[in-house]
Amino acid sequence: MNDKLNARVIHSLISFPIDQIEVYDQLPSTNEEAQTEVWQRPGMIIANEQTKGKGQNGHHFYSPANNGVYFTVVFPAKNEFVQNPGILTLGIGVAVTQAINQVYRIDSQLKWVNDIYYDDSKVGGILTEIQSNENNQPENFIMGIGLDIGIMPFSRNEDQMVGSLNVIPPLQRNQVIAAIYNHLYAIYYEWTADQIIVEYVKHLMWLNDWVSLINQGREMSGQLVGINDKGHLLLKTSDDQMMSLDPNETQNIRKKESGS
Repeated sequence: MNDKLNARVIHSLISFPIDQIEVYDQLPSTNEEAQTEVWQRPGMIIANEQTKGKGQNGHHFYSPANNGVYFTVVFPAKNEFVQNPGILTLGIGVAVTQAINQVYRIDSQLKWVNDIYYDDSKVGGILTEIQSNENNQPENFIMGIGLDIGIMPFSRNEDQMVGSLNVIPPLQRNQVIAAIYNHLYAIYYEWTADQIIVEYVKHLMWLNDWVSLINQGREMSGQLVGINDKGHLLLKTSDDQMMSLDPNETQNIRKKESGS
């Protein structure tokens, strides 16, 4: 099976409307490229390699050639997601886990809020941005997805991804891109926020485990008990206080061995 990225093949595997699919051998960043273009309908930009892939909080997203899928999906902005973009990020995560299972028969997990994990290692990430019009009104969602599929090269720095799905070639990259798009389209246009949250929690790492994290610059710990209707993490502290944590104010989540 030819594993070269091919817009025509991807389009043939997509079940929902899409206006354009652009495939590049190399780009600095698919999200940055998407921000420069005018979009009227759903579309997608794909790169075989990114030289300046964007991760969360300004981190570099390692995107080596011929080894994974690095692409951006663009959908016209929906008001419910503009008002609550955290739910959209959860929905993208659900779409990726569904597609991984469909194509590779692998069960992956979601580390709140935007990391994809397999076998206790990060194998992918999500970066959601908004493209605004000349009046500074939200016009499109720019949804970047990166997923390492083949066995990773040894050379990495601390900001680079540390795992992979470890699929033996062929990597079926066209198939998994199309599958992610199909699942994401259905979630974006057909699912409710409640449906997204229920499915996300099924894949949530460390559910009911004790975790430590940094929130608003302060270290804290508690039991991870779920996700609320805003996509915030629900943490139960040792004194039975229930806290709702905003992903924009929370980082460095780690599993603890106990509740002490």
